Amino acid sequence: MGILWNGATSIIIKVGDILFEDAVSEKLDSLKDRRKIKRIKKDIHLTTSGFKKKYDDSSIDTRVFSEFLNENFRVKNYYKELFWNGESADSEEKLQFLVSKAEELLSEDRKSKGLSILDNRDLLEEYFLEIRSQIKLKRTSYLSLDNQLLASQMKEDFRAVIKEENNLVSVSKVEKEYEQIGIRTYIDGTEKLSEECSHFLDLSDYFSDGNIIVEDAWNSEIIAEIREFSQNKLESNIDYSLNISSVQSVAFTIGYYTHSKSNKTVFPVQNHEVWDWSTYQRDTASEEELNYELIENTGENLIITIDLMNIGLSESIEESYSIEKDSIFKIKPKKPDRRYVIDAEHCAKLLYEIDGKLQALGLQIKSKRWKFAIAAPNAFVFILGQHATQYGKVTLLHHNRKTFKYQDLIVLS
Repeated sequence: MGILWNGATSIIIKVGDILFEDAVSEKLDSLKDRRKIKRIKKDIHLTTSGFKKKYDDSSIDTRVFSEFLNENFRVKNYYKELFWNGESADSEEKLQFLVSKAEELLSEDRKSKGLSILDNRDLLEEYFLEIRSQIKLKRTSYLSLDNQLLASQMKEDFRAVIKEENNLVSVSKVEKEYEQIGIRTYIDGTEKLSEECSHFLDLSDYFSDGNIIVEDAWNSEIIAEIREFSQNKLESNIDYSLNISSVQSVAFTIGYYTHSKSNKTVFPVQNHEVWDWSTYQRDTASEEELNYELIENTGENLIITIDLMNIGLSESIEESYSIEKDSIFKIKPKKPDRRYVIDAEHCAKLLYEIDGKLQALGLQIKSKRWKFAIAAPNAFVFILGQHATQYGKVTLLHHNRKTFKYQDLIVLS
């Protein structure tokens, strides 16, 4: 079940590759037209790529889970048998075994990183059910009439299961309520966001394709709007969930103005989940996950690169930003991954680890102006912004998509 990391969007699962492996070559004899086989594979692939966004950056979106889907023969056999032969008497038992095995592997991975065991089995089960549903739908299109009728009943059963699971999830989320607010610099995909939020800051007029239209507006207008929104629109006795559809500099800045001493309680939303890290308990004995490299120089600035998406951020900064004699502090995971940050708890753990390293820097380094370049989920960037008030005067570096260079952007103090 090959998995490709498709930029910063979603996981793509090539289910079609599984269904047409050599192990089921005897089935191919009944499909004489090889072009049809290719079309079926492509169609199955495209169909299954559509439902992944809600799992991006969730607790299951990890390298360990990806390897499990890629390499475990039971996963492949389960979906192959489902497609070619339909449901069997032990299909549900097999599915639950896969969910349990994946849960075990993910919990072991989290434990090795000093995190609590995975406590969201429902999310895992829903993921496998999503793939199962897509395969059943394709089965109705390409197999015999008898199998079409069987798959139709399966689809109805799946809908009933999902409906029941959604009801259970809805009940469990009543435990803590958040008032939804939002901020955006992007319009695509956010057309209805303002209707869903009690307070909404629209900065899209300042941007085009992710780039600022007038660069002077960063410090002359955008900061003022974010500060006004944070300080005067939000109340101090409400827990807010913040939908962030913006460039990272804006995510960092609104975090900066809703820090702990602002008397505003704001948690970011990542992949449709509120990353509420307020109950996180720091474990000082846990093993460090990140590598740190400090290169000191005589310049007045300290460039801090935090690469949690394995994009070669430090190298890009050194190639496309005028560092000259500035110092640079490189931060990245010991085991890099495209989507390294798992969930709110993991995010908090990484932030406390990074903050501890920053606070431990020598006085000479601390006296420099800190400039941040970050490659991480917006939720992480937002929470880092909440911590940044203690770092003195900070500058954010922004990647200009037109020039392909990094440049100084927002200055906060």
